Amino acid sequence: MLGRRILVLSEDQLLLDRITANLGKRGYVVASTSLACDSWCRWNEVDADLLLLDVEPPDRDALEAVQALEHLGWGKDIPVVALCDEMPDDDGSAIRRGVKWVVKPFAVDVLLSTIRVALGDA
Repeated sequence: MLGRRILVLSEDQLLLDRITANLGKRGYVVASTSLACDSWCRWNEVDADLLLLDVEPPDRDALEAVQALEHLGWGKDIPVVALCDEMPDDDGSAIRRGVKWVVKPFAVDVLLSTIRVALGDA
C-alpha cells in the first residue's frame, strides 16, 4: 500500500482536498485535479496505480471517462474507483472493466477498503 499512486479527478474542490488529505495520511501518493482536461496530463505525470473518479455530471459516467482514457492509450490495466451519488444503472460494461463503486456520502473506511480491493491489497 505504501507509496501507491492515486489520481483523483473531481470538480468538487472540497472533496478533492478531503480525499487527498485522508489518502496522504495513509501513505498513498495523491495527485488531484478538478478539470477533466488536466487529468490526461496528470495521468502521464503521476503514472497512477489507480484512478479515483468523482462521477458528477449527469451526462457523463465513469465508464465513459475510463474509455476516453483508454482510447488515448492511458490506463488500460489501471483499476478505477468511481464515487457517485447513487448506484448507476450498469449494463455490466463498467463491472466487466472492473470499476468499483462507492456511493456518496461515504465513510473514509469504506473508500479505503474499496481502494485496497481495487489495488489487490486487501
